[in-house]
Amino acid sequence: MEKSEILYLEIRRKLFNYIKDNPGLHLHELARNINMNYHNLRYHIRHLEKHDMVVLKTNNYYTHVYPKENLSKREKEILNIIRQETPRNMLLIFINYLISSQNDLSEMLDKHPTTIEYHLKKLKKVGLIQNVQSKDGKVHLEFKNKYIILRSKKINEKIYAINDFSLIIHVFLNYRKSLEKDEIFKFCLERWLEAYNRAIKKNRRVHHDFKDCIDDRVDIVINILFDIFPSPYII
Repeated sequence: MEKSEILYLEIRRKLFNYIKDNPGLHLHELARNINMNYHNLRYHIRHLEKHDMVVLKTNNYYTHVYPKENLSKREKEILNIIRQETPRNMLLIFINYLISSQNDLSEMLDKHPTTIEYHLKKLKKVGLIQNVQSKDGKVHLEFKNKYIILRSKKINEKIYAINDFSLIIHVFLNYRKSLEKDEIFKFCLERWLEAYNRAIKKNRRVHHDFKDCIDDRVDIVINILFDIFPSPYII
């Protein structure tokens, strides 16, 4: 069956287009967002799944839906994480600071330390962050072929560093349309765009089509990382 035949119903077209723009929503959230009866939604989802247009994945008792495209398992894991406000904001902090501690995250996000600890364990379990070792009383981090010396470590303080930096930014930027209502993400995105536009003026080798230059964007975000937010960690 042709795609046009599968999507001949307006309500099904609306549903599929919303899923493309907002991949990874769980079904109840999707039903609320588009104001559709849940059982009616499940009927159309099953139809789209039968014709290989969407993929369902169950995680923590919730069923999430994705458009059928070349999303890697890792990208789906990141999407599931950034759908949740607190771990999403934690990752944004890690993107901009590279490292952080439980107490620093708690203060910056105004969340109880136990809440932060819970989400840190989740982020670590899926490999998006790792513990950083200290040397000579300082935290060291090897990043983008550079050896960065960061702030002194407090006694008994655990410091975490981001993993898969480029891929996380890739997912954030590719699916930014579904996240732009979040004020913290919007704030970060605006500054990434400003930095990217400045880089275009300075470097003609940078592509002018923002949508089609993931690698350039990632490198630029890395290069202006500590210019966006003055890091409290650099010594």
